[in-house]
Amino acid sequence: MKQKGKRFFGFMVVVLLAVVLLPGGWYLFQRLEGNAPLVKWNAPLTHVGLTTTLSGALSDSGNGLAGIRIVLTKPGEKEVELLSRDFPARAFLGPGKVKEDSFSFTVEPDKLGISDGEAILRVSARDRSLRGWTKGNLFYKEYPLIIDTAPPTIAILSKRHYLRQGGAGLAIYRISEKDTRNGVMVGENFFPGHPGGFSDPDIYMAFFAVAHDQPTDTRIMVQATDVAGNQGAASFSNLINPGNFRHDVLNISDRFMETVLPQFEAGKRVDPAIPLIDRYLKINGEQRMADYAIASTIYEQSRPVVYWSGAFARLSGSANRAQFADRREYRYKGETVDRQVHLGVDLASLSQAPVPAANTGMVLFAGPQGIYGQTVYLDHGFGLITQYSHLSRIDVSVGQRVEKEQVIGLTGSTGLAVGDHLHFGVLVGNTFVNPVEWWDGAWVKNNVESKIDAVKTAVQ
Repeated sequence: MKQKGKRFFGFMVVVLLAVVLLPGGWYLFQRLEGNAPLVKWNAPLTHVGLTTTLSGALSDSGNGLAGIRIVLTKPGEKEVELLSRDFPARAFLGPGKVKEDSFSFTVEPDKLGISDGEAILRVSARDRSLRGWTKGNLFYKEYPLIIDTAPPTIAILSKRHYLRQGGAGLAIYRISEKDTRNGVMVGENFFPGHPGGFSDPDIYMAFFAVAHDQPTDTRIMVQATDVAGNQGAASFSNLINPGNFRHDVLNISDRFMETVLPQFEAGKRVDPAIPLIDRYLKINGEQRMADYAIASTIYEQSRPVVYWSGAFARLSGSANRAQFADRREYRYKGETVDRQVHLGVDLASLSQAPVPAANTGMVLFAGPQGIYGQTVYLDHGFGLITQYSHLSRIDVSVGQRVEKEQVIGLTGSTGLAVGDHLHFGVLVGNTFVNPVEWWDGAWVKNNVESKIDAVKTAVQ
């Protein structure tokens, strides 16, 4: 009996020790974990400009955060504290209450008394682990930075910037720094510039446009932002003349709507109770806006190569059926039901007439596109795009190079078209412009080619 009692007593001691020591041991094991906090930045740390905001996130999934300190130092100059933050513990020597936090701070070197050049950003963060005699695990890293508070300078090289509402222009300029994001601002609209047009890599070229509805006093300037975020700007002389746009009335018939709606509603459930005119107006409005949005981003695929030369060709033997920026009023049964602006020129000749490429370029898009029907977009370089819509047949494919006046398809009536014709559009960047300018050899020479030639001569 005594032996059994001793064994039972020993067993109970072991159980008691397990009950007491195992949780304590597990707690101590957790409190002594050795993983340092993590610091992640929202953007790469490379440069600091005149005013730069840096931000990131701090986390510790174990014992929680204790604190973070960030300082900026420049060899031979003072060290400046940019951020210092402590996080509370749950109790004395207990784990942290905060496991995740974000941070953001602004660096203004001139106010801090730090000059341009190489610098170091030192980041240290600790957690609430009991490691290191309760000091916690340490995250420490040094980030080399370039302090650059000087904006890029811009020298305008092109002359005579005469424009018209709905028209295009060309700016050529030199930038003092490399790797800038630069281009022409027309009001709030940005037209990117690119090098590659000249032997000097510091010379950039940007086609830009004044939209048909922008005021004649719209401000136009070249802007450049360097990798440190410093922005330089240079204005140049320009004159914007008013456009002369027509007002047109289009009468919509039930027969026309019954003809065009099926191609837009195929494969969709259509409520027969919805009137034809309501279904048509939805396409004429919402689908039109969606197609404009697609067209206005296609320039992003354009390459900084001048593929074209001379005046642009138009559909042979064709007559204008609608002009650029016509203010269209849509009437149904004698009442005005919609208003839209026509952003191209409609050309009609023979039914299913061969459509020539207006100039040498690369095919960016070839296929159906909403109200435009079967459509081809050609890239002529530096954000200059031509559009060919309502085609009955497409004879080119994406990525193909086509020469000036090479047949790319046949005219037709696909999309939201009234009769067989070609809808021809010209995009400069994200803006439709008047194709008439590009058909005019004198305009092309005076506003584009002579500017390029003059700069080439000057920099040789």
